[in-house]
Amino acid sequence: MGARLPADPLGFHYGVLRAPGLDEDRLRRYRLAAHPSLVSRPLRPAEGGFPRPEGMRAIAEHHTGQTLSLLRTVS
Repeated sequence: MGARLPADPLGFHYGVLRAPGLDEDRLRRYRLAAHPSLVSRPLRPAEGGFPRPEGMRAIAEHHTGQTLSLLRTVS
């Protein structure tokens, strides 16, 4: 298995990006649409001779997990 990404890569900085009153269902669906593209994009250079591809694969694995997790929560 490749390198692991931190669960909260921006750490405490995420609080600055929060906005009260956003529709949680819509945000979950947005994330569900965004994560698959964040799986496929890192795989292209990883499969095409990118130096040290394990980092790109770790990014793809992370977003695969995020996608699967969101699929369990989106109704």
